[in-house]
Amino acid sequence: MNKLIAILSLFISLSMVSCSSAGGNSEEEGVTKEITKHANGSLYKVARKKGNKLYGVQEEYKSNGKLQSTITYLNGLRDGEAIMYHDNGKPYRITNYVRNKISGERKKYYKDGALWSKQTYHEGLPSNDLKEYDENGKLMNPFEFIVVSKKVKGNMLDVSFSVKGQCKKVEYFRGSLVDGKFFDKEKVEKISSSNKKKAEIVLDRGATPYSFVAKISTYANNSMFVYKQLK
Repeated sequence: MNKLIAILSLFISLSMVSCSSAGGNSEEEGVTKEITKHANGSLYKVARKKGNKLYGVQEEYKSNGKLQSTITYLNGLRDGEAIMYHDNGKPYRITNYVRNKISGERKKYYKDGALWSKQTYHEGLPSNDLKEYDENGKLMNPFEFIVVSKKVKGNMLDVSFSVKGQCKKVEYFRGSLVDGKFFDKEKVEKISSSNKKKAEIVLDRGATPYSFVAKISTYANNSMFVYKQLK
């Protein structure tokens, strides 16, 4: 009886060791791992594939050894969380993808971990709900689309625009946001681009109403969209 118990105990112990070894840091069955390095010999990329397509978490490192990004793939497409990192190891930007298109809320963070900005995406289209915060957590003032002047010249209307708020660049488009929220460059016509935030356009007075979108490039490297309709 004691001999039988000893044999059973040995079998259970061996099984536990076997299960532990099969787990650990081993890759999922059918997944291969490819490693590339920088010229200085430090780790550059860890790519995982299933068949010949990227699968699972892909890691990329800077030449100084710091982690630069982790991006999740499924069947060769970005699908899941993608994170860019500051040098201190904290996230800089967190984005969620669905079948290679940004979907849901994208967030950016300061080096100390404080929220810098957030914005909603839908099937790759950015929304006009961008919010940016200063390093103290205070919400920055929203941008405002201003019509500076309207001058009638016969059957034409001379309109000048401007945007109120601190930004790097403004591009103006003829058209409107999809569902009143999302910017789609395929559905609007670009009419002007200016680092000075001002633009001017001459319109046919018989083509009212006029719909415009201002695409604003912010100092946090985001894009905000302000919609304006003239009657």
